[in-house]
Amino acid sequence: MRIQQRPFSKADVVERVTAGEQLVCLTERAANGTEIRSAAATASTIPIQRQYFETTREPDSSIEIRGLVDVLAQRLDSLRG
Repeated sequence: MRIQQRPFSKADVVERVTAGEQLVCLTERAANGTEIRSAAATASTIPIQRQYFETTREPDSSIEIRGLVDVLAQRLDSLRG
């Protein structure tokens, strides 16, 4: 089994955010809505990251791009039950 590395590291994204780019989240979700994996991204990295997610995703999953505030709010809601 060949393991592909992600196109950008967290350090790459942090460097871009520090330089002024907006932080967004890329998430793969199963058909039932369960999060499979996520990655931090910016406007300049998202096209490459999305392509990577699309080519490595599970067959019935979907890819979404959301702002950080939306992602954090959703996670907090799930913790509250």
